[in-house]
Amino acid sequence: MHARSLFLAAPLALAAASPAACSYPTSGGNHYNYPTTKLAGIDVIDTQIVRDARALVKGYGEPYLQKHVLRTWLFGAAMIQNNATLRASVDVEVHALATILHDLGWDRKLFPRSLFCKSVMPRSKLT
Repeated sequence: MHARSLFLAAPLALAAASPAACSYPTSGGNHYNYPTTKLAGIDVIDTQIVRDARALVKGYGEPYLQKHVLRTWLFGAAMIQNNATLRASVDVEVHALATILHDLGWDRKLFPRSLFCKSVMPRSKLT
């Protein structure tokens, strides 16, 4: 599968998820009963779409990008776990996907002509 197609498949797969998986939470904690795993001592969601997003970043992202998105995800997951309001209202799968995929537009391997890359965008457009 072409890298761009794979990049676009993750959000589409999430949108096609069953209504039960997208329902609003009614209680705190891992309110969707998602499978979890521990990374750096933090419980994080471990669904197939999250594993696919992680594999996408690992396969196409630069090492610094991989580390950045993992830190972002883990920091957010720790905040959610330690705040009752966040635990009751944040869909941890959506949070995981958003943080893992949030910087892929910067990757020149996936998007060589991305307007987010300084080398492509004229200086006048950056200011």
